[in-house]
Amino acid sequence: MKSKTKKLLIGLIIGFFVMVLLRLTYLMIYEPFEQSQPQDVSFPASSSSNYKSESFGKIRNIATNTIQQVGSSAIQAGQVVNTIVQKYEKIGYIDATSTSFVRDEKSLRKVIQKYNCLNQYEQNTGLTGSRVLRIAIGVEPDRFDAVVNEMKKIGKLTSFDVSTYDKTTEYRELQAQRVSLETSRLALEALKEKGGNINEYINLENRIMELDSELQTLGVNIGDYDKSGNFCTIKFTISENKEIEKIPFMTQTMHAFEWAIMYYLLFLVILILASLAALILNKTYEAVRTSVKRGENRTLEE
Repeated sequence: MKSKTKKLLIGLIIGFFVMVLLRLTYLMIYEPFEQSQPQDVSFPASSSSNYKSESFGKIRNIATNTIQQVGSSAIQAGQVVNTIVQKYEKIGYIDATSTSFVRDEKSLRKVIQKYNCLNQYEQNTGLTGSRVLRIAIGVEPDRFDAVVNEMKKIGKLTSFDVSTYDKTTEYRELQAQRVSLETSRLALEALKEKGGNINEYINLENRIMELDSELQTLGVNIGDYDKSGNFCTIKFTISENKEIEKIPFMTQTMHAFEWAIMYYLLFLVILILASLAALILNKTYEAVRTSVKRGENRTLEE
């Protein structure tokens, strides 16, 4: 009896430490670090913040690419047949996270200074531990790839995208619209010089003023294409994450023991209850069986 009890206790102790070891292994493999809460990189819902965020999205630059088309006969003569001026918008989107926000911000500004980029928009939000920096820069087309490659090394890259949009057709449409408006204005000026009643003169003058306003607005739009600054755009967002700390081995061991004690006791309680239930069922079965046998014996005796 004592030998069986001793073996049972040894088996229970071994089972407990096996559970501790399994739990500790799980913690070390699958949960080696303290879990940190993800940082919310969205901007506050105030009107000013919304305005700034929209401004970040509206930053745009137009670049120019000159394409020379040469025919087979012109190649022999060394002459260019046709030159096409392409207008396009190229935007690079880079998102990153950082556990060393100050250092990475300095690295970002060094890249901007190194390539003589034009800082067109900047927004800093958040407190230490959850800061977010959004910056939009203008980059010369021939330096675009180099700047993007260096910025991708800052912090931990989470998303990257480059989009290119052809704007040549839009540019030509604006030019054609300007020519049309200028032609209409000259025609109205010619009518005004012919004279007429006051009402007609006033109507002509008002229409000329409307055309001047449209030409002014159109000139601003065309200016976006014709401006001397030939840039592509990079929109860079970096958000700060708290550094993840490794859980000490002793802490993991304590967690493993706590978990094993709780679930091992639960297992023992279930085992004891199951044993009691089995014992009760067995006793009930034996009692019923004995009662049936007695009944059969009495029947035979009678």
